Amino acid sequence: MGSIHRRPERRRFTGQLDDETFDEVRTLALRAGVSIAEQTRQLIEFGLEAVQDEKRAASQER
Repeated sequence: MGSIHRRPERRRFTGQLDDETFDEVRTLALRAGVSIAEQTRQLIEFGLEAVQDEKRAASQER
C-alpha cells in the first residue's frame, strides 16, 4: 500500500509497480525526457480523462 503526503499544489503518494509495468513507464519517461514520477502522473491523468470520456459518452447514449 502507498502513503499519501499533502502539498498545496499537488498531493504526493508512493506506490508500487510490477517489473514489467515499471519498465514500460521508464521507457516512456526516457523517450519523453521526463522523470518516472512525471510520466506516471501523466499516465494516470490520461487514464482518468479516458474514464470520464467514456462516462460522458454512455450518459449521452441514454
